[in-house]
Amino acid sequence: MTEVIATVEHAAQWVRRGPGSTARWNPVYRALVDGAGPPPPRSPEVEGTGAAGADLVLRQLTSPALLIVAVTEGERTRRLRIGLDPAGATLERADDDHPSRWTELAAAEVPAAVSSLLEESGIDLAPARLEVASGEDALRLSPEQNRLAYAALADGVPAGEAFADLPDLDDSLRDALTATGPRL
Repeated sequence: MTEVIATVEHAAQWVRRGPGSTARWNPVYRALVDGAGPPPPRSPEVEGTGAAGADLVLRQLTSPALLIVAVTEGERTRRLRIGLDPAGATLERADDDHPSRWTELAAAEVPAAVSSLLEESGIDLAPARLEVASGEDALRLSPEQNRLAYAALADGVPAGEAFADLPDLDDSLRDALTATGPRL
């Protein structure tokens, strides 16, 4: 498996071929390189990876889909830039301002790479659990409110109106039953 270790600027300089060569690049990489200032000096350790390394970097820079995940802990930021194209996936893994590690990745391994970064950062990826609690805090319709709502609905009254018109309905329950749109 080919692995390239280089900053984005070095890798971009290595595969850049003439004026306008960045036109096919993913817009994220164009922005990163365009705003980087003058190109860095040539990097023999990057160029030493040969044609396979150049192909890997070029696939990443030109990938039509780019998934970016970044985790910041204190002063440290770790990033994954995952390029997806018909040939598969490529990965650029960066830790702060250190050179990135560029590798190929099977498309099926993308979720594991993202999960690994998040878990290493202490983010709990356990599925959410639904709990049903009953007690004094439960909001319920009284038998009379239930009867009135049922009768209104049977007469064709829209649900929001039927519940909005119930007498002595708890404000929280009224909101829950009649709200439309997002809840924040």
